[in-house]
Amino acid sequence: MTAFAEKARSLYISRTEAVHKSLELLADLGDSLTPQDNENFKTLFAVCGRLEALGKISEATALRSGINALAKEREAVIEGLQGQVQMLENGLQTSEMLTSTDALTGVGSRSELEHQLAARVKVNKAFCLLLFDIVRFQAVNLKHGNACGDELLKQVAARLSNQIRTRDFVCRWNGDEFLVIMECDLDNATRRCRQISQWLSGPYRVKVDAQELRVDLQMSSDLTERRAKEDAHALIQRLTELRPC
Repeated sequence: MTAFAEKARSLYISRTEAVHKSLELLADLGDSLTPQDNENFKTLFAVCGRLEALGKISEATALRSGINALAKEREAVIEGLQGQVQMLENGLQTSEMLTSTDALTGVGSRSELEHQLAARVKVNKAFCLLLFDIVRFQAVNLKHGNACGDELLKQVAARLSNQIRTRDFVCRWNGDEFLVIMECDLDNATRRCRQISQWLSGPYRVKVDAQELRVDLQMSSDLTERRAKEDAHALIQRLTELRPC
């Protein structure tokens, strides 16, 4: 699973870089058209003035008409380029949002976790990783159906998001597992992990097919602290060793 995530993120990054390059090229093209054409127009208008001074009014009028047509074409080209840039930017923003967010729960995705870890490692921030797992979640799915299970995952994600600070990060790690990057030492992380686990455990109310169900969930948890000089890749590898209990 980790290898797949890394491959997907690598492909996404390469495509993102290609789009950024296209945006830069389009922007440069638009910028280069403006000053160059303006200088050319000045020269052409100067020619018109000389033709008028020589009494060649019809020739000057024809030249001015041609200049105005060129100006309109230039404006249309620039407007088209601006539209393409805007479309690419909108598409890039949508792509980035979809890649960084878990489609079901709305919290961070597994690929975004790697980005968040790398950013904190780069500035050498101290942080801990908290892993939360729904106990016997598969049994809930079998008893109440996948629709109920999906709704429960959404509610757990919402509860968890409300329990962390803005500078921390929560993501869906794997199936019914959620991971939190918490910027604090191990003692504070241990205390908060226990509190959050208790908060996530308990009754949930889910409406499925016009029927409201009460489902009691129990949450297990585990945590680890980033080790000195440990990079993001090593952390990802070590996360597979965490076993909520």
